[in-house]
Amino acid sequence: MESADWCYLAPGAGAEDIAAKVREFYAPFFEPAIEIVSGTWGRIVLTSVVARSFRYWRDEQFLLFWAGTLEHLTDPQRLCAAVTGMLDDDQVLANLSGQFAGVAIHTPTGRYGVFSDHLSTIPVFCGPSVAGAQVCATHADLAARLSTPAATIDDVSLVELLVKRRPTFPYTLYRDVEQLGPGTVAYRTTPQQNIETRRYWRLPSRSGTQETGDTAIALRERFVDVVGRRLASAQRVGILLSGGADSRMVLAATPGPVEKHCFTFGEGSNIESETAERIARSQGVPWHFCQRSPTHYLDQIEPVTRLIGYQYEALQPHTFGIAQRHGFADYDWIAGGWFADTYLRAWYMPKQHAPLGKYGQPRRPEADPVSEFWAEFTAPEYLAPEYRQALAERWAEHFRWIESEFDDNHAEWAQIWPVTQHPHLAGHHGSRRMYRAFEPFMDHQLLAIAAQAPARARIDGSLFRQMARPLLKPTRGIPHADGSIPYHGPWVNVPVKFAMRKIRRVQRKRRSDSGTPSGSWPSWPSLVGSQSMADALARHRACMDRLTPLFDPSIETPLEALGTKERFRLLQLAVLQKHLN
Repeated sequence: MESADWCYLAPGAGAEDIAAKVREFYAPFFEPAIEIVSGTWGRIVLTSVVARSFRYWRDEQFLLFWAGTLEHLTDPQRLCAAVTGMLDDDQVLANLSGQFAGVAIHTPTGRYGVFSDHLSTIPVFCGPSVAGAQVCATHADLAARLSTPAATIDDVSLVELLVKRRPTFPYTLYRDVEQLGPGTVAYRTTPQQNIETRRYWRLPSRSGTQETGDTAIALRERFVDVVGRRLASAQRVGILLSGGADSRMVLAATPGPVEKHCFTFGEGSNIESETAERIARSQGVPWHFCQRSPTHYLDQIEPVTRLIGYQYEALQPHTFGIAQRHGFADYDWIAGGWFADTYLRAWYMPKQHAPLGKYGQPRRPEADPVSEFWAEFTAPEYLAPEYRQALAERWAEHFRWIESEFDDNHAEWAQIWPVTQHPHLAGHHGSRRMYRAFEPFMDHQLLAIAAQAPARARIDGSLFRQMARPLLKPTRGIPHADGSIPYHGPWVNVPVKFAMRKIRRVQRKRRSDSGTPSGSWPSWPSLVGSQSMADALARHRACMDRLTPLFDPSIETPLEALGTKERFRLLQLAVLQKHLN
């Protein structure tokens, strides 16, 4: 199997005892498998926190390492030559598919190149800087620790983690460590030269250029093809099944001969789990409920931050613990339905009452293009003034880059491009390090097809309905957990959903009165106010006190100024401070 992560160190870079540094980083929660390959060209460290053998490609001239799944690798030597800048052929990279990040080395000369996938689903981090990189890795923390000298924390990114759940691209939690862009190659011909970068793939810059019906058909055909090709040779596949439409589409597209098992998790039986069980049983597929404790997210915060990296929100890897208990690593693939909301249904399209522009996009405000679009791009008042100013400058810089990248449809992409800007991508980082995770909706060609559809078709759901309807037909009689029937359009669902909401409200009230969990997620306010949270905060009080300079001096009790989930992230920052010390 492919490695979960790699770290490349050019000659003379990094600590001598690399294995000890890696084990020290993951301890005491994980004992990673480590393989080190070295030569006059430098060293590559392959790591995985689950038992698996590492696989890479080599011949007399080249070495090729990658994390994730590298599909359509038909000519590895040509790929290596393109990545190291010895061949001008970006098509060999553009033809690849999957979620991957790789490094190629020309062993006779020491030339090397690193490359990200089309969406940066597995990001590549370069340090001490992209201009003079000596360390490249798929884990930002390892890149920082193996740099010489070790990278230090960027306080502005620290604040971003608190209020925005991740640093803005291309910044990372560490000074002098930057993220490589999506669909990008960075190569270095000699140790003395600076790194050169080039883009080998871009999304279409404009939307609204294709008819909705044709786009929906192309999306469905591509989706079925992606699922079929990946799972056809598998013997046993797990499917993370919710009560919604996306995951049941994955179930419907999974090839028939494959042994399938469906998994749903929660604190207890709820409407979503009951819906998921009906879906699985209707298809004759075994269904498993994975129960988590009420303090699940609080209990796992330290090992999860170590697993996914400190610059991502620790609340996102929902399968941590569940994956270990239910043996997800023993399945050929664990498939999910994440990311469909983002670009098939315009989840992050700013909503406005004014008419849409020519290409179906919101009109660009003349005064402040950042704060007038998203409340999330406005720094909260509880921060110290210098950090509010620094964040405003960083976000405006990112927005201007998005405008230049996407032309008329820039508004939709500011929070999700690169995909590392998506607030929930941390869940994918955790999943792929624990088992062979497969998220078919993250296929880059699906994104490219959907990006050309009119934004209005994504906002009103018509694009998704036309794409999904044939795949939803086998479960057309089973409502969504929200009360709608995904197979049908608004003419059916408006009255159905109105009635179902009243019924569900009564059901939830009964469950609440009996003390039975009624939703898919814990009660975050209750968890924040729990004794377990109080104990966790007390354990990290000294570390939290070191974070006081981040807040406005007039805020006497910073904890009380924070929202519910911001308090979890403040606790995560305290864990970070503890680990660094």
